[in-house]
Amino acid sequence: MNQFGVRVRRSHWLLAILVLAGCFAALIPWLARPLVEREQELRVVLTARDMASGGSWLIPHYLGEPRLNKPPLMYWVTAGVFTLAGTTQSPALARLPAAGFAAILVGGIFWFGSFLVGRRRALLGSMVAGTCYLFLYFGRLAETDIPLGCLESLRVWML
Repeated sequence: MNQFGVRVRRSHWLLAILVLAGCFAALIPWLARPLVEREQELRVVLTARDMASGGSWLIPHYLGEPRLNKPPLMYWVTAGVFTLAGTTQSPALARLPAAGFAAILVGGIFWFGSFLVGRRRALLGSMVAGTCYLFLYFGRLAETDIPLGCLESLRVWML
């Protein structure tokens, strides 16, 4: 039993993982688009590239200026992916963390929704969220919107 007094079955875990994997699979084909078209995405990518190339991880910099307008989590995660991969030249690597956060958000919608409204409705809700055009559009961009939405949803669920 979990903290809600509900017994979590193995099939429940499996279904949550399948929902998460399905969302991630829907986002993967768009990650390798070669061009960074939006200015906000360019800011995140260049700031993370600066961090991964030996810049400050404490104070993010964009084109030599401190970048303190947005929370640094996306910069840190993207720079970490760049560092692990050993390259800062891949748009797909820059977009990978946002796709991961999007998949976690859809999995969280299913997981927590199943406790609130039941598995069938939670599955439907997570599928609707995970196939929404704007969700898929922003889920494949190296921007701060999807990670912020994921972490804010987690914060609300924790309450």
